[in-house]
Amino acid sequence: MASGRPVRLLFVCVLYAFVSCPVLCIWVTSPGVDGYMKANYIRLLEGRAAKPYVLRALTPQVIRGFAAILEPTINEEAANKAFDIIAQVLKKTSPGAYQTLRYSDFRNGRQAEYIAGYILCYVFLIVFGLCLRALIRELYDTRPIVSDAIPAFAVACLPAMFRYHSYVYDFPQLILFTLGLLFVYRRNTAAVWTVYVIGLFNKETMVLLPLLLWLEYRHEKEAQLWLRRNLAAMAAAYVVVRTMLLLVFRENEGGRVEFHFFDHTIGTLWTHAYSFGFFVTVAVIALGLFYEWKEKPALLRHGLLLGVPLVSMGVFFGFLDEFRDYYEIYPAAFLLIAHSVCHTLDVPLLRE
Repeated sequence: MASGRPVRLLFVCVLYAFVSCPVLCIWVTSPGVDGYMKANYIRLLEGRAAKPYVLRALTPQVIRGFAAILEPTINEEAANKAFDIIAQVLKKTSPGAYQTLRYSDFRNGRQAEYIAGYILCYVFLIVFGLCLRALIRELYDTRPIVSDAIPAFAVACLPAMFRYHSYVYDFPQLILFTLGLLFVYRRNTAAVWTVYVIGLFNKETMVLLPLLLWLEYRHEKEAQLWLRRNLAAMAAAYVVVRTMLLLVFRENEGGRVEFHFFDHTIGTLWTHAYSFGFFVTVAVIALGLFYEWKEKPALLRHGLLLGVPLVSMGVFFGFLDEFRDYYEIYPAAFLLIAHSVCHTLDVPLLRE
């Protein structure tokens, strides 16, 4: 039995790699990583992007380090030819994606940075699938085929979240928050802290992890001292990391947040004519999320509740319909819907 586990894990990795390939292609070309000039791909990597984007510094610096290792092995002429072929194909098949690609600095001597980023983001998608699989196996006692298949669908559905612009720190944030869910459930304090501190350097929304910790253990009397100490320390860690990043990038343009309530939330969303299909989609998603709500794992329900502060921040400080802003709740939301689908299809999905 044990000898079959590496074979199964290899099969799962191949499956997730296969599913991740078209997802990455869509992410690269539509909407792409270069559409927002104040925080385009190269500006992020060089630390020249506007605040608050430049404060999400971890993934860009990891990519930059990998690019330095990769650069001596890259044939620029061959890379440029491949880029031109892809561009010509997109020009004929997807004019919108072709226009996005025109903003790229790939042909301006930045081949190593782009190739390094695409390789790492591809790996991030596969790792996200594996982390979600680990979370499923922790929460449910189900058949291996179910725990293997659900993450593949989760990766395949990610393009539904791609809107406006793509950023290199998004997929690592998916991984970190999925691991956060897993380690909070296990009450592995050291692992929670590791994910939390790393995540704060990747994106400030990792500050929601302490809220998840509180939601999960607020009713356990014997855990209150442990909980209070960790929440206080996590708040202090956020202040320290945020202050460090603000000092490092104090000369960059922009503010700590961007205010979009009037120029987007009201100006665009409130006057937009929504189709009947939009409301049907919202209703189906809501049904999937809340069907048999009390029967679903508390961790997933608590994970979804993090959407309340996320959406609230999106109303004022983001684009409310920029769905990539809700990656922190994507793992929990997807598993809540998967739970409903499995129950509807009579697929055995038992709690541990």
